[in-house]
Amino acid sequence: MRVGVDISALAAGRGPARYVSEMTRALARCSGPGDAFVLYSPFPDIIDRLPRQFTHVLRPKRRQVPWLNWTLPRRARRDRIDVMYFPANDCWWRPACPTVATLLDVAPYVELKGMYRGPAHHLQACARRATIHRVAHRVVTISEYSAAAIAAWQPKLAGKITVVPCGVSEAFLAPRPARKPGPPYILFVGGFDRRKNLERLVEAFRLLVAAGREERLVLAGRRGADRALYYDIDALVSASGIAGRIDEAMACGCPVACSRAASLPEVAGDAAVYFDQIDTRNMSETIGMALDDRTLRGTLIDRGRERVRRFSWDAAGSRVHGLLREVSCR
Repeated sequence: MRVGVDISALAAGRGPARYVSEMTRALARCSGPGDAFVLYSPFPDIIDRLPRQFTHVLRPKRRQVPWLNWTLPRRARRDRIDVMYFPANDCWWRPACPTVATLLDVAPYVELKGMYRGPAHHLQACARRATIHRVAHRVVTISEYSAAAIAAWQPKLAGKITVVPCGVSEAFLAPRPARKPGPPYILFVGGFDRRKNLERLVEAFRLLVAAGREERLVLAGRRGADRALYYDIDALVSASGIAGRIDEAMACGCPVACSRAASLPEVAGDAAVYFDQIDTRNMSETIGMALDDRTLRGTLIDRGRERVRRFSWDAAGSRVHGLLREVSCR
């Protein structure tokens, strides 16, 4: 089976880039001797330490030549690709072969029109909705909530959606070392766009400070946090419906406080304390409870470490590999 993979999202450096990297490595671990993977991108970003059956192909963009719908299909035909995989919220409109696409999130297309980066981006979003049900033989997503949102966004995809939860990198499952000395702090990990609900989180933190608390609020940004940062925090907070890095925090033995929105309860289960993402006072009180209640903190830490054992990149890669093989045989 010859599989093409669009890894162009690596250049963005956000959650989709992390997903592309982890999923590609998982596919490498579960690939068989008859598999060959060709990784395409218009950017020089690559994924290191892959087996020899994984080949990087750099096809730079050219002015007025659509990379996704001209350059890539032509090269895929030349390379005799059996199935094309788009792992990060994208998909071609002119398929050169059977196609599998991962849609991590449709919120940018259906909830926050202010996120469009001009008319061209808006046109691409409309075209994707109009074409993806004809192009994609299977659609992968990461939660039941996302599956329902995708089916509502494009009802013709309803019978093609498969839920494959994300995994947790082995690096975050190592035993937690002793905490380094320093001031206590609360961590937020993620981008700073509007849907991350940062304004309300900052307001909730102001209420904590007004109540005399000494913790600092650390915003790790869209590049994420390494495990050393998780080891030294007092709590991780996710103020929106974006799952973010709560699974990594739980793996590192960090208590989690998050909203009940979107897919967060699917990921955190009973290993987090929840707040109303609209109510800043409730948010502040819940975070304070996660910081102060030692019994609760211990329970959350134990439940979190147990819960993340069900999130495996190897299992996710195996399921996606099975879908790719199924589609390639059509």
